[in-house]
Amino acid sequence: MAIELTHLATLFHDDVMDEALVRRGSASANSRWGNSVAILTGDFLFAQASQILADLGPEAVRIQAKTFSRLVSGQMAETSARILIRTRWLLHAGDNGEDRLADRHLRPVRRPVFRCPQALADRIAVACEQLACLAVGPMT
Repeated sequence: MAIELTHLATLFHDDVMDEALVRRGSASANSRWGNSVAILTGDFLFAQASQILADLGPEAVRIQAKTFSRLVSGQMAETSARILIRTRWLLHAGDNGEDRLADRHLRPVRRPVFRCPQALADRIAVACEQLACLAVGPMT
């Protein structure tokens, strides 16, 4: 239950960050009710997941904290890359092919950012850790 609540919370936040209009074929929460409501809903779901995990013990809380850290780090990397890519596009709008300063400084951004497979792998790993923690006690 805590894993699914966490997953849903990330979807609310992702839709705001990505300015998504649609989620699974329906209007996203942020497009329907605004960013504030979508973020608060995601925060509420995170809080509910945290309460459930607190009842499971410190190991479950540690695993969730590690997951939050990875999720936020991934979102920061994606957002940074998006900003740099947009900046690169703006600097090159109407470019006549000359080598600009931006070309040299933004070169590392050229590789695409794929977070979805890693995010899914992280969720599966967390689910397995939490199930093991419940089944046999804290992992060392």
